[in-house]
Amino acid sequence: MADETKTEKLNESQVGLLAVDEEEMKDVDLDIREKTLKSEGEEVEMKENPGESVKEKEEDEKKEEGDEKKKEEEAKSKKQLKEEDKAKKEAEKKVKEEQKQQKKLEEKQKKDEEKKKKDQEKKDKEDAKKAAKEAKMQKKEPITEGAPEESMPGENQETISKQPKKKLKPAFFDINKSDDRDERHINDIVKITFEDVIAEPFETHSFDGCWGASRCVFTGTRKWIYRLLACLVGIPCGIYWGCMFAILQCTHIWCYRPCIKYTTVKMTLIGKIWELFIQTLLNPLFDSMGRCLAGMNLHRTQTNVQIIKTEEHIA
Repeated sequence: MADETKTEKLNESQVGLLAVDEEEMKDVDLDIREKTLKSEGEEVEMKENPGESVKEKEEDEKKEEGDEKKKEEEAKSKKQLKEEDKAKKEAEKKVKEEQKQQKKLEEKQKKDEEKKKKDQEKKDKEDAKKAAKEAKMQKKEPITEGAPEESMPGENQETISKQPKKKLKPAFFDINKSDDRDERHINDIVKITFEDVIAEPFETHSFDGCWGASRCVFTGTRKWIYRLLACLVGIPCGIYWGCMFAILQCTHIWCYRPCIKYTTVKMTLIGKIWELFIQTLLNPLFDSMGRCLAGMNLHRTQTNVQIIKTEEHIA
């Protein structure tokens, strides 16, 4: 009995599998029939209008070729624009370098001319001083007088040299009036004369006497009032400014300059450490970021901003 039941179950399973296989075969046959019908319909269409299909294929090929040509032209135009920009930048750099060189040359020429002028002025002043000293020395030469023509009998005739008595003065009072007290031309702005202050045009002249008298009064009052004020203020101001500049020199020599030297030595060490930090960490980081973002172009429209990568950087 058990064997019979097993055989019945096996027969039922085989029957089910056969039914499933038959259904799958039917589905496959239907698909094949649909495909054959479609292919036959396409062949019929190809036979009915073969020229249209060929034209469509040709148009599609032409479109693809046109799109490829456009892409190539765009790539070429972008390359040309980049090359032109590079050439412009190089030309601008060259022009700037030439301008800098010209400016440096002009500055050097101006400095040389100024040095030459200063040297000539110094030489002229030294020559004038030497000439004044020589004239004074000639005036101060001793006057020698010869012996009288008639000689007394029994007496020896001798030459007597008469020298003028020299008046001894302190060194700070030995000042020549011809000496220039502003050798470095610090106060050229204060060189004011009557003509710099008052001037009459050609059509409005006063009397000659009035003009001459006003000029004399102006110059005299300016000179003597300045001298009186200098007598009152000169010595106290000399003491005050002497003390101030002495304090300044002392502080600069013993305080400021050592501090400056100390800070410079310390800052050199800090600068070397900072250079190492930049070279080892920051430079590679920013170089990599720049190369990553170099291929990005921004195209602005009314609605949004589109970010497009160029084909060159992608390649």
